[in-house]
Amino acid sequence: HADILLDTYKRKIADEGRLFLAEFQSIPRVFSKFSIEDARKSFNQNKNRYVDILPYDYNRVELSDINGDAGSNYINASYIDGFKEPRKYIAAQGPRDETVDDFWRMIWEQKATVIVMVTRCEEGNRNKCAEYWPS
Repeated sequence: HADILLDTYKRKIADEGRLFLAEFQSIPRVFSKFSIEDARKSFNQNKNRYVDILPYDYNRVELSDINGDAGSNYINASYIDGFKEPRKYIAAQGPRDETVDDFWRMIWEQKATVIVMVTRCEEGNRNKCAEYWPS
């Protein structure tokens, strides 16, 4: 079965992931019964790379407030439970140029020890992630 999975992956990734995107976009978007009010607040909207990929309020990562600044605790990131450990992982959007500092603040505050990037910085002439590491 691993060979079938590998062959399917190679076929779908061969066209810069367009087949993966088509499959993702075919998933019905009716499972959104949870609130996303924090992500939609006006002062947080520019921190979201996409208007339709937002963290739920109940499991979003909250940064520490900075001087009571509205929105300073927001980042587009969500906790993911591990096998037997709640909030074991964090899934975050590729940071925008404007949110790289927030991204590193999240890494620091959450004491993350490993970062796994599953996108390219640019795909199909679209910016997907700011370069958040030193060059």
